[in-house]
Amino acid sequence: MRRKFNEFYCEELGHDRLLLKALEAIGLTEEALFMSAPLRETVALCNALSYWARHDPLFFFTTLGPLEGGNVEVDSYVLAMREKKMPDAFVSPVETHANINKNSEHGLLTRELFESVRVVSVADATRILRQTPLFVAMYDQFYSAIWEYYSKDRGLLRPVAII
Repeated sequence: MRRKFNEFYCEELGHDRLLLKALEAIGLTEEALFMSAPLRETVALCNALSYWARHDPLFFFTTLGPLEGGNVEVDSYVLAMREKKMPDAFVSPVETHANINKNSEHGLLTRELFESVRVVSVADATRILRQTPLFVAMYDQFYSAIWEYYSKDRGLLRPVAII
């Protein structure tokens, strides 16, 4: 399990730079990003994932499939950006990221990790099933907050200085 997760981690290295390249194409800088505050739902999801990774790795592994996009052939986000004729310099790095996930089958990571687990105890399965609705709700709130924020005429970033 550790080897498989380490392979995944190594494949993820540099993805932040790909996404930064997309953001730079629309005028954002790394410095501006560091001087901005994420939405509270983003912080909540990141904190929860960090907690689960540290204190309940078995449950954390169940979140990776949904976070990595499942086992899909086409990334609907990339399709929507192409349909809306967003600049290729923005879309291409995002599409590259999506293709890395697809080609490396990151959406199947949860299944691959659990193949290494001989037995999931009743207590572990119960805990996982009990926590799953919380993760799903937080993930939904994460995307809902993004939609709510960007559906209004607001700036791309929330500078810390004005919050």
